[in-house]
Amino acid sequence: MAKRILIKNISYLITMDSDRKILKDCHLIIKDNKINAIGKGLIPKAILSKDIEPSNVEEDSKLDNTNKFVESNNKEDYDEFDEIIDAKDMVILPGFINTHHHLYQNLTRCFSASQDVPLFDWLTTLYPIWSKLEPYDFYISALVGIVELILSGCTTTVDHLYIFPGGQDTVIENELRAVKKSGIRFCLARGSMSLSEEEGGLPPKELVQEEDEILKQCQKLAEKYGEKKSELKNQGKRIQEDNNNNNFPKMKSGQEYDNDEFPRTQLILAPTSPFSVTKSLMEKIMELALEFNLKCNTHLAENRQENEFCLERYNQRPFDYMKEVGWIRGNVFFTHTVYLNEDEILKLAKSGVGVSHCPSSNMRLASGIAPIKEMLDANVNVSIGVDGSSSNDSSNMLAETRMAMLCQRSRGSDKIISTEQTLEMATLGGAKVLGRDDEIGTIEEGKKADIIGFDLNKIEYAGAYKNPIGALLLCQPTNVALSIINGRLIVKNGKLLNLDLRKVLRKHRERTKLLLSR
Repeated sequence: MAKRILIKNISYLITMDSDRKILKDCHLIIKDNKINAIGKGLIPKAILSKDIEPSNVEEDSKLDNTNKFVESNNKEDYDEFDEIIDAKDMVILPGFINTHHHLYQNLTRCFSASQDVPLFDWLTTLYPIWSKLEPYDFYISALVGIVELILSGCTTTVDHLYIFPGGQDTVIENELRAVKKSGIRFCLARGSMSLSEEEGGLPPKELVQEEDEILKQCQKLAEKYGEKKSELKNQGKRIQEDNNNNNFPKMKSGQEYDNDEFPRTQLILAPTSPFSVTKSLMEKIMELALEFNLKCNTHLAENRQENEFCLERYNQRPFDYMKEVGWIRGNVFFTHTVYLNEDEILKLAKSGVGVSHCPSSNMRLASGIAPIKEMLDANVNVSIGVDGSSSNDSSNMLAETRMAMLCQRSRGSDKIISTEQTLEMATLGGAKVLGRDDEIGTIEEGKKADIIGFDLNKIEYAGAYKNPIGALLLCQPTNVALSIINGRLIVKNGKLLNLDLRKVLRKHRERTKLLLSR
């Protein structure tokens, strides 16, 4: 029998649909992993449940002899709910979508030797420590990072994973084990580094892989998670064609596992950065992505040093280098993009390239503030990423979304972005960047049931009750009261339902101590 959840008495429902409707005093029904119905009124007429009192049911319903409510005019056509959630004084909205992370980095949070230095020094300080990670570390760090994301309202996350001590299969297996335990909707960005310090790059030799090995391993993942396009016969020709391609097909990665409980993993091919990957690998990864209908991602224009590196090594700005290797196209999104000029922003918009904006990390590493207002004005698809927990030191999506709004406003009154624009980046913007806006990012009938709720009866929201979006983004961030991912109840009444967080954190502390002692 189909599992059904009723969210009743919703005070505010922020849909993020095409009309950006905000509904008041309504209810929502989930069937299996999809939104089945959204209704006016605090409760539907037809209910089968022992948990509903007669006074809550409309007058044309009555109590039958099973002590459950049915619609009076048709006793055979009734609704049954496995779970009923009272959302009185709550804001219900689509789950946040985090488009950039490095989950393993929460094992080296606030590392004193790297906490006051810019990006390149930060990386070279931490690379030797990360080289000592063991496969289990990827499990426990992913679990802690994902739980932190979920409690802050995230229901979908990308993890850009670019180091594989112990081998790709073992590392990814441990991470996916944590994903399944948490219940989050997951996108694996298979990162790669092939340009070592000895060859003019930044990472040490022990953390890079040979190009052939990277391609072999990415091919293996593409065959598992991608969808090969038989019509793409001449990949070399595709790479060289006009890059104004913003009609890249929707991802086919929203299918479910056989048990229909856990969302399928979406694969993203993600060579890590211009200073850690060869030109040849960038081109070949794109060929593979086009063959298997996959999204691509890389860090780009993150700070001035990266611009200087690209000018010195390639005699090009980072954006022009991406164009040369065939990466200015609709299946691509870039992370950071702090140092893009006006012309480059317009080209991003024209080609359909998306952006993952990571404001806290950019400020923490003294990289600068990305020109997000200009990107939004140019109709670039912009999303929010918390970035790794060694450069943000947090995995809080609501806090990151608020920071995205505030740091733009700090640039001046002409750079103000509204609370509505900001919330869109964290929800529908993320879905568009991932090519998933046909299934997530909004609350509409038929969409995946990725839904969160915040309790307005918190001291942080006192006085803000009449402005639900403003309350979430202008007031101090709080944890969610409710999280439903893929139709599965993960957080209820602010409590995590699917694991013992104390035990997880205890194990995480042990692994952090071990890592730093190796």
